[in-house]
Amino acid sequence: MKVLCNNCKKIFELYNGEYNRKIKTGKGGKNFYCSITCSNVGKKKKRIILKSFCKKCGNEFKQEIKENKKGFIKKFCSRKCANGRIHSDIWKKNIGVGVKNSKKFYTTISSIEYRNKKSDAGKRSYLNGKLIYGGRTKWIEIDTSNGKIKVQGSYEKRMVDILEKWKISGKIYDWKYPGDRFKYIGEDKKIHIYIIDFKIFENKNNFYYIETKGFEKKNDKLKWECVRQKGNRLDVLFKKDIEKLELKIKK
Repeated sequence: MKVLCNNCKKIFELYNGEYNRKIKTGKGGKNFYCSITCSNVGKKKKRIILKSFCKKCGNEFKQEIKENKKGFIKKFCSRKCANGRIHSDIWKKNIGVGVKNSKKFYTTISSIEYRNKKSDAGKRSYLNGKLIYGGRTKWIEIDTSNGKIKVQGSYEKRMVDILEKWKISGKIYDWKYPGDRFKYIGEDKKIHIYIIDFKIFENKNNFYYIETKGFEKKNDKLKWECVRQKGNRLDVLFKKDIEKLELKIKK
């Protein structure tokens, strides 16, 4: 069937089925278009350039909006100005009251108190001699002449092997793990607990301490100084030191 395009006034062929569907259902109206371009003419609203002034910095800026649009008109020239707006004292006060009255505020406060209590409980456990297996380094269970123990990391495990051989050869009388506990003041001016790795007995009465380290961390020197100030001998062994001892044993 031949029909007239409502836009360009061009006569074009339209299938009978499509023509009957539009007439019977009324979908799309009684207007016919020869192409999508012609059907879109008149649908697009005109855009206008609107000049505005930023509420934050006061600079003039332009924004493009659709004609007869009932919607959002920008008040700020940029996201920086929108996020950094100046709030009144009354607004800040109302927000503060709202936060304090919220459930989340009290949940946060209670969780901080809970963490502090848990931290204090952990410190008391350390002082009382409880074994607490934590930290990032992997704990390894090994058999020794003093029974099964858990050591932290490969350096401690290698040190245990050295101590066992020293004990067999008679170089030392015995050794103990974990070592004694010392209180010290950290860089944060708070009290911390330092547990030494190994306690070495040269005989029944004399002993000294050994600490194995991969690398030196903050607070380490404060820990070591605390032990030495109490008249104790403390040998700090790093990777190279452990390797030297292993070579001596092999010879």
